[in-house]
Amino acid sequence: MTGQPAGTLRSDDGEFASFFAATQDNLLLWDWSHGRAFAKTPASFDVAAGTCLRFAVTWDLTGNDGKALPVGSYSADARPAVADSSANRANVSGGITFTIT
Repeated sequence: MTGQPAGTLRSDDGEFASFFAATQDNLLLWDWSHGRAFAKTPASFDVAAGTCLRFAVTWDLTGNDGKALPVGSYSADARPAVADSSANRANVSGGITFTIT
């Protein structure tokens, strides 16, 4: 993040990122936020110049329905759910593809 200025990331409801998994034809199977409650008030993180925030989740390969995903190929990705006060774009990967065998 060299050269990036300091900024403040703001969330309307306390959810700063969305993590999800889907079939190869984009049918959503799992969303980290499913069944979670978030604050009803805005929240923010100050981010120092040249740094970034990283979020990590753990997932047991079950769908939002509580059932284990069957053998097959899937995609997983994450998206920011925040606004950047410095008007910089968030750096978002293109996601990953994984196979359950």
